[in-house]
Amino acid sequence: MKNMKDRDYTHAIQIDTDKCIGCSHCMQVCPTQAIRIVEGHAGIMSERCVDCGECYRVCPVRAIYVKDDGLSVIRHDAYRVALVPSVFIGQFPSEHTASEIMEAVRLIGFDEVLEVEQAVDFMKKEYARFAGEAENVVRPVISSFCPAIVRLIQVHYPSLTGQILKIKAPHDIAALYVRKSKEKAGIDPRNIFICYVTPCAAKIVAARAPVGEKVSAIDG
Repeated sequence: MKNMKDRDYTHAIQIDTDKCIGCSHCMQVCPTQAIRIVEGHAGIMSERCVDCGECYRVCPVRAIYVKDDGLSVIRHDAYRVALVPSVFIGQFPSEHTASEIMEAVRLIGFDEVLEVEQAVDFMKKEYARFAGEAENVVRPVISSFCPAIVRLIQVHYPSLTGQILKIKAPHDIAALYVRKSKEKAGIDPRNIFICYVTPCAAKIVAARAPVGEKVSAIDG
């Protein structure tokens, strides 16, 4: 088994060293001590970073940024579905309705726009099943909902990894549901493109490289 330093990690948090002024704000707020100032510039220790975004939040010169796929990855020859979290709608002024925002996202280049929260019902069933088996479970049980927390446990509290609830993330469940429903509707699975829209750096990483999975259900 590879040790932490020998593994390959995917990260959304990146540093533009040309902009970095070496102020150390990011290093001071990092919860996993993943940042060091070397030769006047901040650098990220990949094996420690959990993509929580605290460094991004405090950088005074915007040298720290979140690397996403952007719209260029959208396959225009496929049936395109955008998955958005409900919090996405709350980022817009109140005069815009949810349906207006969803329609605006669709017009960017999607055939359909769906909320990730449609996966909650599936998760409820899994939680209920888990509760029925609770007598045989080591406590405390830790939710796997937040990928930054899962990664934090892997980095700093590895003895607790066995107590993380083994349930797929909502965006993964939603993506799998969309794929199956579109296949049943007669769409070739090779021609289904699913894009996950999220303001969270850790969830970008979770979508690109889900823990314990060889392939992500998300395409971009």
